[in-house]
Amino acid sequence: MSEQSHAAVGALLVGSMPFKDATEVFEQSCACLGSHLKRLPDGETDERRDFTIWKAKAFETNPHLEIDADAEGFTVVSPTRTVSLPPFKVRDDIPLSEADFQVGYDRRAIASYREFKLLKEDGKIPAHLRFQVSMPTPIAVTLLLGSPNWKNEFFEAYQAHAIREVRNILKTIPHEELALQWDTVAEIVVYETGMFWEFDYKPVVANMFREICDFIPEAVELGIHICYGTLGDRHSLVPKDATIMAGLANDIAAAVSRRIDYVHFPIQPDCLSDDFYAPFQQLSLGKETEVYLGLIHESGNEDRIAVASRHVQRFGVAGECGFGRKSPENVIELLQKHAAAAAPVA
Repeated sequence: MSEQSHAAVGALLVGSMPFKDATEVFEQSCACLGSHLKRLPDGETDERRDFTIWKAKAFETNPHLEIDADAEGFTVVSPTRTVSLPPFKVRDDIPLSEADFQVGYDRRAIASYREFKLLKEDGKIPAHLRFQVSMPTPIAVTLLLGSPNWKNEFFEAYQAHAIREVRNILKTIPHEELALQWDTVAEIVVYETGMFWEFDYKPVVANMFREICDFIPEAVELGIHICYGTLGDRHSLVPKDATIMAGLANDIAAAVSRRIDYVHFPIQPDCLSDDFYAPFQQLSLGKETEVYLGLIHESGNEDRIAVASRHVQRFGVAGECGFGRKSPENVIELLQKHAAAAAPVA
């Protein structure tokens, strides 16, 4: 595909990477994709690589939490891995508004930004790139780790905690240097299956996104990563087409008052039919919102891009999810495929 014929413009890195630390993530990403990216994540090279599952061990020793012996935990099932998680609740003597989940997304983001800033000052990171922070939504953490007997209380407490962590990030990282991304996987489970809340879930989802997005200053970019879960190399849930994810994106856009700068949609390798992509024509996002499609895999990228371009007018490319559970060699090759598939942005 020649540069003149690129249907896609720009690329997005969703989050996790298999490299040893943030410095290697920054350097490898910029070497392969620096002119194609607008934002650069730290690669979640620590325990965050395992999305929210890693929190279970940390929660077991958290003095503000306890395992609910009267409840069953959530089991994450994928084609290659099954993980059973204990159900947690906030201790009865801890006010929900004061519960400290001790997950440290703010601490990790601030530490990685310091390295990002140094490399940028040394000219190793292009001047136009923002530092991207990715965090799971409160519903995601509640669905995976909250006791079903106390899910509303757990959700309220974790949402308050997540907002405090974002505020800490906002105090430290310059707003014009920052992009904040909410990783949205549990919401897809809710939309696809109706589980989690027994009553109408859409108002719960809409109100959560208002709470976790509208306080973020306009100078900060806001992104939404929609995910079907990829513990292995396959979705935990396999959609028949893009109807549910497009509908969820529309609901988020309708709920949030501030600008949404980008939305990422996951695409599996075998998605080659017009029927799969046609629901994207119903997207109702702001004109300023960039769409990134997770079209980049080991092979077949041009075919998927050709079909997608018949249904989405403008989009950038991405992987279907983070790359943290792949090999470093495989990821470097995938980064190069991103660059080959899309026109640069800078």
